Amino acid sequence: AVPAGGVVQGTVTDYNDRLPLAGATVRARRGNNVFRVTTTAADGSYRLALPLGRFTIEATATNYATGTTTVVVDTPGQTITRTFALRTARGVVTPTSLEYLVPPGLSREKTITLRNTGSVPMTWQASAPVPWLNGLPPTAGTVAPGGSQRIRLVVNAAGLAAGIYNTTVLVQTSSGRQADLRISVRLVVSGYFVGVNAGGNGYTDSAGDYWWADQPYRRGSWGYTNSGSTTARTNRPIAGTTDDLLYQDLRSNPIEYRFDGLPVGVYEIDLRFAEVTARAPNTRLADVIAENVILLPAHDIANEVGSFAADQHVFYVRVTDGQLNLRFVERYRFDRPIVNAIQVIHRPDR
Repeated sequence: AVPAGGVVQGTVTDYNDRLPLAGATVRARRGNNVFRVTTTAADGSYRLALPLGRFTIEATATNYATGTTTVVVDTPGQTITRTFALRTARGVVTPTSLEYLVPPGLSREKTITLRNTGSVPMTWQASAPVPWLNGLPPTAGTVAPGGSQRIRLVVNAAGLAAGIYNTTVLVQTSSGRQADLRISVRLVVSGYFVGVNAGGNGYTDSAGDYWWADQPYRRGSWGYTNSGSTTARTNRPIAGTTDDLLYQDLRSNPIEYRFDGLPVGVYEIDLRFAEVTARAPNTRLADVIAENVILLPAHDIANEVGSFAADQHVFYVRVTDGQLNLRFVERYRFDRPIVNAIQVIHRPDR
């Protein structure tokens, strides 16, 4: 029989979200000896029957800081209430998914941010299960409460065939509620990836993509077809972009850009335009046609964005004959069409 005494009862919750902690362990100690042990119910409640005397009540849970309090049971039938709010880390990762579009054989880097919104320091370790995805240092560490850590993830398409590759990055933390955080990663390896700096020189943009210097068309390669086309450029800044150099030069009246050697499939066509002189709307109208489909009818750059401003349009076109034909057609009594940059990317994910 239990000697005459009382009851210690209460609840155990998470300090961060104030919700109950089920399965937490609650111990009553006398000195270094454990006198009674119980676990919390689904609502975080516990109850310990104790004899008269002085006890240390201890609440513990995995990845939580221990909570302690002292009670003295000095009256038979006494009920003492003690609640615990246990502190823990809480990891939050953003974004929770990443997609990489990578040229054959090259690599790309993106960053996720791990934050600790909890109340104690958080340890973490990141791992990826595939050889084409690697983390850059640090891949483990500690984040203080309220702090954050940027984690860089690099995909490498070397040796990979064109296609779609999926995996999951696991970030293991010392969070009490959700220790494991997962980030879905998709790698799209393109079978064709060419950027053209129309009217200009080679350039690597802010995303790490390379844009080739412009060139006339050669069979088996790519380029413009009109040998009488001209170029123009400006040194003025271009609004609406961080890649001014792509927009500061242009080719006028290319008639057509041809791209040879394309695998059958869907292609992302990224067209960049900018007027590099002051121009009024409704003075340059042109149709842009790809594979006999009109992408931009009566396109008027100045009407859309004004002068010295970036005008970007992205389309998806299916190519079946190995050659992409991209035409720039002048409207009667309007100035000749221009283009500042073109990017053609095979999209096996579409």
